[in-house]
Amino acid sequence: MIEVKFYGIDSWGRPVFKSKNDQFYGALHKLFDAGATEKEVLEKVEEADLVWFGSEFDCEPFGEPGYWLKIIRGKK
Repeated sequence: MIEVKFYGIDSWGRPVFKSKNDQFYGALHKLFDAGATEKEVLEKVEEADLVWFGSEFDCEPFGEPGYWLKIIRGKK
C-alpha cells in the first residue's frame, strides 16, 4: 500500500497527490478550480480515481488506477 497526501491542483484542474517517495498521482475525471481546498477535494476523490503521474507535478498520466493507494487525510 502506498500512502499519498493531497499536494495541489495542476494546470489542467486535476487534483494531485504525492507519496513519500516523491511520486505523483492524480484524478483524470474529477476536476477542480485552482483554488479548491484539500477538504473539497477529499470529499469527492477516492483512491480508485487516482492514476500514476510520474515524478513531476503537472505531467501526463502514466499508470493504472491506484487501487494500491491509500489517501492520508489530515495535516500535510
